[in-house]
Amino acid sequence: MLTDMEGRLRAAMESAVGSEQPPRNLAELVRRRHRRHVRRAAVAGAASAAVVAALIPAAAGVLGRGPGPAGGHRPPASTVYVALRDKLASMLVPISAATNRPGKPIRLGGSWAQHGGSLAVTPDGKTLYVSAPAETTPISTATNKPGKPIRVNGGHFAIDPDGKTAYAAGPVGSAVGLVRGTFTPVNLATNTPGKPIRLCSNPGAIAFTPDGKTAYVTCPYTRPSTVIPVNTATNTPGRPIPVGRRARAIAVTPDGKTVYVLGLDTVTPISTATNKPGQPIRLGSNSNALIAITPDGKTVYVGATGRVVPISTATNTPGQPIRIGAGVPAEEIVFTPDGKTAYVANGEGPTGRVIPISTATGTPGKPIFIGVGTAMAITPHGKTVYAAALNKVVPISTATNTPGQPIRLPDGLPTWIVTTP
Repeated sequence: MLTDMEGRLRAAMESAVGSEQPPRNLAELVRRRHRRHVRRAAVAGAASAAVVAALIPAAAGVLGRGPGPAGGHRPPASTVYVALRDKLASMLVPISAATNRPGKPIRLGGSWAQHGGSLAVTPDGKTLYVSAPAETTPISTATNKPGKPIRVNGGHFAIDPDGKTAYAAGPVGSAVGLVRGTFTPVNLATNTPGKPIRLCSNPGAIAFTPDGKTAYVTCPYTRPSTVIPVNTATNTPGRPIPVGRRARAIAVTPDGKTVYVLGLDTVTPISTATNKPGQPIRLGSNSNALIAITPDGKTVYVGATGRVVPISTATNTPGQPIRIGAGVPAEEIVFTPDGKTAYVANGEGPTGRVIPISTATGTPGKPIFIGVGTAMAITPHGKTVYAAALNKVVPISTATNTPGQPIRLPDGLPTWIVTTP
């Protein structure tokens, strides 16, 4: 059954890449390619300030200060949350990073099981938001109990660095049958949605500037693709910024001066001071909708099949591609907090792997084989990378790049993984 599901998900992604029309289930496709823009920033975002979406980003809001919206005490240690999905049901499994023991699974709603979604953690780590196309559910990380669902259209859910507001981006063809996409602010103190902001027919990846004053949102299916800056103080959109074809991923430098937007075969830098695009950086071939920025802000990494392309932010010129294996798509990337090592994951096929790369030399290390479905998160102190594969999570020591004892999970394909700060 899982093999069939994996095939259908892969076929859907390939179909979407080959079409200029928005796929019916954009949230699930963006999940696969953009989840790091939401998750990475929640894990190590104090360094990179990338959020997505993705999308994405971000991954996955950026770490910030401010009270959390949920009650209870902050957990004494980080918790790793893994979202699993199969044809019949879906669940969220909490894992203690101190003991590597899984807790009681949290059942997710039917909307997630059918359409997928995203995960986002508040900067204080007190609340995890599970977003599906029809609703978003807050979960207290102190008790692992879900709260009242927030009725908001949003396959993507990104939290502002101040921890007070989140934004839900909902695509065309979502579970609620909308004919136009929405971008909705959500007050995290009350968990109530505000008035939707009209941006485009299918808003995608979201990235915040480190000060949280501007959210940059991609519109992949306009012609050309655009990025729209949104003033988070007034929730007013600015003038659309053209960025080429299929703006699928987005990241912001730690100093907040430049936004990098990844398209089909280009990367477009945007000055946040003027909101004007710079000269597109040609990649030479199609990317895999994976973009990330090192914690020191000096290098942008773009994922493609068989390689990762580094781009200097000082000159906006691509460097020598880093080979990660013929036919191996780079799908995930996380950095250690000191920025010395990038971990790139590919989860396709029976030999899904995690590849450590020295950011100083651009040299890949020995692949760490995990299995199908690899999704990654790194603990805040940077000592452990958790790689989720089919029915398990494998902790990897960043000191030795060796895998530890697998943590067994219930049946299901992992779609997201995050850690609390």
